[in-house]
Amino acid sequence: MDEQIAAIADTFAALDSQAASCLETLSEQGLGQTSQNLTAACQTFLAAIDGEPTTSYIQHCRQLQQWRSDFVERSRSAADTSNDPDALRRLIDIEYFCGANALRLRTDNVASAFQRLQPSRNNVRPGPGIPQSSPTPDNHRRQMRRLNNETNRQQQQLEMELLEQRIERRQNLQ
Repeated sequence: MDEQIAAIADTFAALDSQAASCLETLSEQGLGQTSQNLTAACQTFLAAIDGEPTTSYIQHCRQLQQWRSDFVERSRSAADTSNDPDALRRLIDIEYFCGANALRLRTDNVASAFQRLQPSRNNVRPGPGIPQSSPTPDNHRRQMRRLNNETNRQQQQLEMELLEQRIERRQNLQ
């Protein structure tokens, strides 16, 4: 668990750093939003958003959410698990890194770099060092849709778990 949480934190930091580099080069060079003006830093950022880092992030979150679901189920049948500080920290970390809009909320530059580059996505061409199989705008849209759907599903699942916990507490009080 902790390794996956650390991997997600590293992914967020790397994406944010790449986004900051992209924004910096665009600002320094006064470049517009056309594909001819995309810098290597921006192409690297877009490739990371479309590629393995994002896929890895989704996979880690799925595994962590499965752990969270299993933990909730075990906790419901156990007498008392409220004194497990590691479990509580993990639950908080899972929500922090895998909750609704986590990437946008937990990074400083990713959303703004992505939004700034959005008009140029239709004609992105790989630059030096960028694989020729660079993702297309359609792939990116599918990836973002998948991320949004997964995030929404996670949020709904968490809300359901919290509601179940409230109901259970009320029943215990009666």
